[in-house]
This record gives sequence, C-alpha cells and structure tokens, in this order.
Amino acid sequence: MQKVKQTAIKARKRYCEPHFLFILIIVYVKAVLADDSGNVESNQDSKVQVTVEGGELLGFGSANPRTEDRFDAGEYTTYYGNALAVIRVTDANVVTVQAKTEDGSLVECRIPVI
Repeated sequence: MQKVKQTAIKARKRYCEPHFLFILIIVYVKAVLADDSGNVESNQDSKVQVTVEGGELLGFGSANPRTEDRFDAGEYTTYYGNALAVIRVTDANVVTVQAKTEDGSLVECRIPVI
C-alpha cells in the first residue's frame, strides 16, 4: 500500500488540512463464456447480468463496436464470449461479484481487498 503524503496549506496564518483520506481502488473483472474445459465460447454470445457487493459497478460492457446495450445498466451482451466489469471498491474487506447468464448459470467471485 502506498503512503499518501498529507500537506497543509498556509494562508494568512490559517491552516487547511484534509480531514478525510480517500484511496480509490478500481477492480477489473473479466466475464468469459467458457465450456467445462475452460475454452472460450467465442461463437456463442449471451446477455450477462452483474451484481456487486462491497463495491460500485462503474461500467460493464464488451468491445462490441455496434451495440445498443448500456454500459451502466449492469447487464450486457458478451462479444466473442467476453465482457468486462469495472468496479470501484467501497468495502475495505472484500468485493463480491455475481454474474448470471440468460440460461440461469450463476458464478460468484470474491475478491479480497488488501
């Protein structure tokens, strides 16, 4: 973890110091449609719904250049079997990400925050 230097601003014998220290942690979680052997199903795209606990979903999308899906909706259609979620950590311990496909498959990923 990086140390953050706190500075004081001196102006006319008054001091201004930060009262809160915010550390921004961004997590990227890749959603992949794969078979039991781990091979990416690049010929079968599916709508995936993502929910986050311990963080805020900033965006979820794929590299599809022509889509009508919204990256801020929490639901997106994969592109060649791939999508990416961008999450801002709000809990200091763990972030839990759940991804659910159209066929009802559910995957949960727990990411410890160090």
